[in-house]
Amino acid sequence: QLRKQSALVTYEVLRAKIPVDEKKVDCPLFFIARNNDHIISPRIVERIAKKYDAPIRYLDGNHYIFSNYKPVADIIYDDIKDL
Repeated sequence: QLRKQSALVTYEVLRAKIPVDEKKVDCPLFFIARNNDHIISPRIVERIAKKYDAPIRYLDGNHYIFSNYKPVADIIYDDIKDL
């Protein structure tokens, strides 16, 4: 059975300040936002994708539950294929 997400985990993820030098990121990026994610909301994923001028995809579900992994794998594969 699943439990509610920990408020402490949510707080730690949202408040973490992890420095990244965007100028050193030289590989293609794309992001997947989960519509029902309570820890990393689609809005946060959108901001990060925009920061890197990277495409973003939206899928139903939560960030760590892939009950049906195939659509997610297909999206990742399609983006890699298009590089």
